[in-house]
Amino acid sequence: MPQDDSNNDVSNKANSAADGSTDQQLPVTNDTWRDPLLELMDIESKIQNQRSHEATESNNAPPLETQFNVAKLEREDQSSQVNPAVSVDTHSTNGFTSLFLERSYLVVLLAVISLVIAIIMIQSALEPSGVTVVRNEQEDLSQLLLEAQQHQQAGRLVAPYDGNALALYQNVLNRIPEQPDAIAGIESIKNQLLQLAENAEANQQWDTARSHLEAILTIDPNHARALSKLDILSSEKNEQEQLSAWLAQAERHLQAGKLVEPLRDNALALFQQVLEHKPGHARALAGIEAIKTQILQRAVDAQSQQQWDTARSHLETILVIDPNNTQAISNLDIVSGMKNAQEQLKSLLAQAQDHLQSGQLTKPEQDNALSIYRQVLNRHPGNRDALTGVESIKKQLLRLAEDAQSQQKWDTVRSHLEAILNIDPNHTRALSLLGTIQAKLDPQENIDLSEIENILIFGKSESVDNAENPIVDEEEILNILAN
Repeated sequence: MPQDDSNNDVSNKANSAADGSTDQQLPVTNDTWRDPLLELMDIESKIQNQRSHEATESNNAPPLETQFNVAKLEREDQSSQVNPAVSVDTHSTNGFTSLFLERSYLVVLLAVISLVIAIIMIQSALEPSGVTVVRNEQEDLSQLLLEAQQHQQAGRLVAPYDGNALALYQNVLNRIPEQPDAIAGIESIKNQLLQLAENAEANQQWDTARSHLEAILTIDPNHARALSKLDILSSEKNEQEQLSAWLAQAERHLQAGKLVEPLRDNALALFQQVLEHKPGHARALAGIEAIKTQILQRAVDAQSQQQWDTARSHLETILVIDPNNTQAISNLDIVSGMKNAQEQLKSLLAQAQDHLQSGQLTKPEQDNALSIYRQVLNRHPGNRDALTGVESIKKQLLRLAEDAQSQQKWDTVRSHLEAILNIDPNHTRALSLLGTIQAKLDPQENIDLSEIENILIFGKSESVDNAENPIVDEEEILNILAN
């Protein structure tokens, strides 16, 4: 085909021109040299025009680039024949083209490098000050989770502000929502806070318990158990404050001795009120034990003073508080026995006093003042009332003896004095008085038996003329003999 041959000729000429240009070093004049950049721009413009008109041109026609190259080579060949400087100009144009392309590659490369550096600088500017940029996101999250677990194990759940487990877990969730380890960690924190709240509640540390529950609700405002516990805690705190007030008042009454009186305002009533609201309360139970101890001591003191009714009242009060109090039961039996004995004693003393006033001092037998006083002394040796009664009997008998002496009722005198000596054998006054009236009590005891014979034989005594010894009759003699 003629067209193909022409193309081959053009190509061969171009190659030969190119090969020969390397050996020629001809000077280039300013009037024949053209800026290679401008030449390239013309070529690019023509190529663009060629592409825009490709649809209207024949398919068999050679491309515009080929025509351009052929025409170019022909001009160069002709120019080289007419003027050798043209060959040098063409060679220079090719060199500048290569240089331009190399520089373009370098510019693009530098631009890419500058872009990467700019991106790195922008990222560095956006990071917080003093924080190391962790390129591997997974390693960063693992480190956050590890630090959160360490804070949790150390008890730094929600504090301090700049270093706690909750903040780190939330930081992880801000980067990766629904991250399972962070979600599980926060659930564990809520459980720990709930346990701490329950422990504080058990120790009646109401403010601490409330703080833990509020921390849970800060994490999860709808946490059912925390909401319920907070309501209960508020109620328990109010109740505890009321119980503390009752206990303080009860202990003041205990120190003041207001154990069971006055009504509704005494130590026992307040301690029992505490136990009604809080069964088994240790301080209230200890207070009631102290009350029982004090009341028992009061009963013992009353018992030692023989105040049986008072002692019995105290012991019965203890048994109202504690029906199984063994010491109170035992003392009550003793007090009851002593009270009965005291009542009997009072009865006997009253009866003896009646006999004493009515003059039944020693008679009738078993129903007189002396016998009753002796009965009292047998049961209660040293009883003052009985001893005083016996002394009173002796005084009355002595006074009766003296009265009888003044009336020369010697037998009566002797009877009273012997009664006194029966009570008190060493009674000095009775012994003296009895000795004084001994002769007057029985004067016939001084008559000699021989004189009695004279009376019996002669009917008269030898001392008949003695005024002090009158003649005795037969009846008197018989009485003397009988004695």
